[in-house]
Amino acid sequence: MISFDIGRCSVIVDKSKLDVSCYSPGAVSTRVIAEFPVEIEPFVDPDEVKRTIEKYPKVLPKGHKTIAITKLIVALLMKKGVVSAYQLMKGLKVKKHIKIGKTEYQREISPGSLVKTVYSKYLKKLE
Repeated sequence: MISFDIGRCSVIVDKSKLDVSCYSPGAVSTRVIAEFPVEIEPFVDPDEVKRTIEKYPKVLPKGHKTIAITKLIVALLMKKGVVSAYQLMKGLKVKKHIKIGKTEYQREISPGSLVKTVYSKYLKKLE
């Protein structure tokens, strides 16, 4: 298991599961849990993720960064050839949890839309 922090966000990688949670002032917290069709733990390098963010600060928007960090890690994994877009479309499960005060919302994010933004926004920047 690997865990590291990016600002107010914490990232945990456990075998094929990615768990990103961010806390912000104002009692709003978001959490994204992504389950990959392959094991990703050996390929996630916290230093590489942090270096990428320093090099391309626009990769992370202001506000909630959970889904942005998730997409960034997916982009880095695709760039290394760990996982293909096809594998992600078939086997990626992404759930987003939003907690505002005591109310909690949960929704699934389709792998299609996630992979699409990874292609259009992230992979182009990381080349």
